[in-house]
Amino acid sequence: PSVSPNLTWTVVGCDRFVRFPEEMNWHQGRALCQSHGLDLYRPCNLTAVAQYLDDNFRDTWYWLGAQGNGTHQVWFSGEVLISAEPWYSNYFQRVGTTYCLDVITHSGLYRKGTILAATSCSRRTNIDVLCG
Repeated sequence: PSVSPNLTWTVVGCDRFVRFPEEMNWHQGRALCQSHGLDLYRPCNLTAVAQYLDDNFRDTWYWLGAQGNGTHQVWFSGEVLISAEPWYSNYFQRVGTTYCLDVITHSGLYRKGTILAATSCSRRTNIDVLCG
């Protein structure tokens, strides 16, 4: 499908994405992105995107384009996320297929370099959607 023409794009350095402030689970978020000809987003600069979101919006969790495969969290491109990524606490250990990737932007966590979490894909509360 082609990309919907009237989307509001956000540009942060090398990143370009659409933010949907709608609380939904990961699968619903992915379907929403795909309905606009996009997919869940993979930032090229995670820290800059987290800082922008924290500075400009009240929402604190955003779905990203990766899911657990049983041994790792994996981007849609097939690249594996490793423990050296900017994980918040021990969330990188959640690698089952029922865990999906999100970025946490509240409490200035991006300043500490800890912004990624693997959260239950079915969680809806307080998680919005980034598409790109």
